[in-house]
Amino acid sequence: MTKTKSNSAKEQIAPPLKENISKRSLPKKMMRFSDETRDHIKTLRAVGFGLAGLFCVTAYGLYRIPDTILLYQTPNLESGSTRTISDVPAYSVYGFGLYVMQQIFNTNDISDGLQKNIIAYRNYLTPEFAQELETMIKLELKKSIATRGVSQEVREMVGARFDDKKVFKLSASKWVVYLDLQFVNRVNGQKTKDILARYPIVVEKADFDPAKNPTGLRITGFYGEPTRIGLDG
Repeated sequence: MTKTKSNSAKEQIAPPLKENISKRSLPKKMMRFSDETRDHIKTLRAVGFGLAGLFCVTAYGLYRIPDTILLYQTPNLESGSTRTISDVPAYSVYGFGLYVMQQIFNTNDISDGLQKNIIAYRNYLTPEFAQELETMIKLELKKSIATRGVSQEVREMVGARFDDKKVFKLSASKWVVYLDLQFVNRVNGQKTKDILARYPIVVEKADFDPAKNPTGLRITGFYGEPTRIGLDG
């Protein structure tokens, strides 16, 4: 009978395989490659977030840009002057006030035409001034003997024209405009009244709907009482 070796005998341990490549060289390369990849991904993420933020800011800026920009006059390039978009020259303020007042007081029939004109040009007036005009016109009509069929023409007084002195700046967005007007009333073509009067009105810049008021200006009231400066007839 063959005898087996005792279980208590120690087993031999196999020696490690010797190679030219170090056992730690490959993991280091892989770790370095992995770190570089992660850094590159972080950079791409940062760039992506930055571009997304820039897009959002640009989109918001484009949303905030108004559809139209109101320019009252271009600068005089010959003299080298500059002007901001919000600047309103005095003659533009004067021309606006003159135009609106003419449109309100010009009518073929003062019995109801003046009230209709106020309604038609209400977007160029403050509600308070529109009410003031209506009250003033009603008082004037009560003083008249006949109103139906009486036409009224309003124009700038002969010899009157724009002057810087006729536009006084109260603030950056408010002015007093002095208008010298001629009121001519006729019945069946026959002149019945010819009055010269000075109307001091207050004009201001205001938020506006371009479809209703493309000027960005409105009349807020009188700067003192209108004064009669001449009478003929």
